[in-house]
Amino acid sequence: MSLLSNFSDRKFKDLVNYRSKIGAEGESKPGSAPLKTFSTWLDEYALANVEPLDYLEMPGQYGGDERPTMSSIVKISSFSPNVLVMSSMRRPKRLVAVGTDEVEYPWLVKGGEDLRLDQRIQQIFGIMNRLMLSNAYCRRHTMQLHTYKVVPMTSTLGLIEWVNSTKPLKSCMADMPDFDREFKDSQKVFGEFIKTFGKSNQSIIQCYDQYLSAPRASVVPKMQELWRVVKGNYLRDFIMIMAATPEAFVTLRSRFATSLAALNVCSYLLGIGDRHLDNFLVNLKTGGIIGIDFGHAFGSATEVLPVPELVPFRLTKQMERLLLPLGVPVLMLDPMVNTMRGKN
Repeated sequence: MSLLSNFSDRKFKDLVNYRSKIGAEGESKPGSAPLKTFSTWLDEYALANVEPLDYLEMPGQYGGDERPTMSSIVKISSFSPNVLVMSSMRRPKRLVAVGTDEVEYPWLVKGGEDLRLDQRIQQIFGIMNRLMLSNAYCRRHTMQLHTYKVVPMTSTLGLIEWVNSTKPLKSCMADMPDFDREFKDSQKVFGEFIKTFGKSNQSIIQCYDQYLSAPRASVVPKMQELWRVVKGNYLRDFIMIMAATPEAFVTLRSRFATSLAALNVCSYLLGIGDRHLDNFLVNLKTGGIIGIDFGHAFGSATEVLPVPELVPFRLTKQMERLLLPLGVPVLMLDPMVNTMRGKN
């Protein structure tokens, strides 16, 4: 029985008034914030103070492929008194739940998006992992997609398991000297290029609309020029800093290559798009790549996005430089071929 069923109309009205008075102000500020700013009920929740049937279970324990063992189900004992408000557009929050097994479970509370597609992608990734185990090469190199739990609660709200010891790919490179300067220089060159498609009195948006219909011959050479603006090997430098020894660097680079190969092939088969730098996480312990945020899948990126995403997968200059001197043919070709064979 849910405690929410006992909420009176007055209780709900007080909750809404409290949220509009305090919560909206706190939500607009990225960084640490008290949990009670967003929910006094969660802040005051303690397993010892609730009725026997009113407890909360830790999310994500029911996979749907087997009958759960109720005696091993972890309940929520309490919540951490602080949440971390992220700086991205929808201001998701990291909420830490403490389980009855004395383990802290961090979750990302995300609103404004339908997470059911993300959940389905993670389920399909799990099936693909089992298929890859049938291939001797994938099994020998422990090639597996990193999956995490996604729990949709409504069509606009849900929970995502927080993946510890990871960092967005862009943030990894941004930690390196000169990255921000070269990145801004490339954006400036791109902006000037976009303006060449319009008239002097037109806004950048109007020029961009005309750029979208420009012929390939006038766009590709300029994009290649943009690649040359960013001269640093920022991803390689970051992985080298992670490595304590030359041998460790080789191991991290190999894990990066095999995990990227598996993710690229599986993403291609599922038509996953919108693969920008913030949608890849780097595992800071193994060097592996983890894909997140699958809002565009099954080919929607070629139909919905303003610029149709036609590339089959991500293999950027920064990634290629990391794989030198052996390069893509040595470090990624066999993993990608065997990942595809595993799917057969």
